[in-house]
Amino acid sequence: MKNQTGYVSLESCCSHLKFTNPALLGTLAEQLRSISDQMSEFYPDTIYVSGISDPKTRHPITYFDVSAYLRKATGKFVPVLFETPFEVVESHTVMVSRDWLSGRIEAAKERIGKIHTAEAETVRSSQILKMANASFHSFFEDQPAPLDSLGHQELQKKLAIQSDQRKAQEAASKDAIVRRHAEERLAVAEALLAEARAKEKVLSDENRSFYNELTAKDRKIQDRDLEIESLRERLTVFAACFNPHSPLHPASLNEALECWIALTRNGTYNPSGPGGRGALILVLNWLSERGEKEVGTPKKPSAKALRLSVIIGWRKAGSGAIRSK
Repeated sequence: MKNQTGYVSLESCCSHLKFTNPALLGTLAEQLRSISDQMSEFYPDTIYVSGISDPKTRHPITYFDVSAYLRKATGKFVPVLFETPFEVVESHTVMVSRDWLSGRIEAAKERIGKIHTAEAETVRSSQILKMANASFHSFFEDQPAPLDSLGHQELQKKLAIQSDQRKAQEAASKDAIVRRHAEERLAVAEALLAEARAKEKVLSDENRSFYNELTAKDRKIQDRDLEIESLRERLTVFAACFNPHSPLHPASLNEALECWIALTRNGTYNPSGPGGRGALILVLNWLSERGEKEVGTPKKPSAKALRLSVIIGWRKAGSGAIRSK
């Protein structure tokens, strides 16, 4: 826990300087602004935000943040909000080390040529800090002359104006904080909406890809069904063609089919391949094995052998010569 008597509110200090010595406030702002590394961070022992249970969770305060606030304070009103790139807090909660601020005030006074003795400067700085912190103690110091009735009335008017300004600034600060929070919630909602839309697009693309894939598979199934149906029709025709009890049964064609089945081993073997023989020689051998008497010779084959070799001949023109024996 920090010693509160060693700190002063940034807003109260700026308000008092603005009322007593506006030029000193402007010089103090320029002094901080002239620091080369504006993004340097203050130590928490120098400047911190009160009301935070764990100050380590608060974002650091930089020279740029404080100098920007001091420049705004030189305007018409002292800002009631202290803004950083990360957050917005009420400026009366920003506490500044008295020792650090006293040194800056003395340096600013020297800069504008108002150099006093060390004793006078110490007393004056102590008065400024005590009044800014609204923490007055009984000291043997010079006090201003008592106010007359007219001066008292003027002081009351000024206090009333300052009170109205303070109320207006507090209302504006609350509205600004509410608006800032609303903007943050809106940004989060927009980010969530964008993420949801991106996920929706990914799902839509995946669904479209699945649909196209299923459509292609369905088309292949339909083509296969058509092919199967065509084969069934051909099978029906073949069954009618080779039915021995049918009046339209072609006996010679059936015999040629039996020869082809025997020679090609149900269509799995090419007897005229490398080292094989021609269809006519194979047919002559097949007929002889079945007990046919007059099958002829390769040079003078029988009509039946010649007919069968022509029907089952699987070699096309230009296939090359094969051995006959």
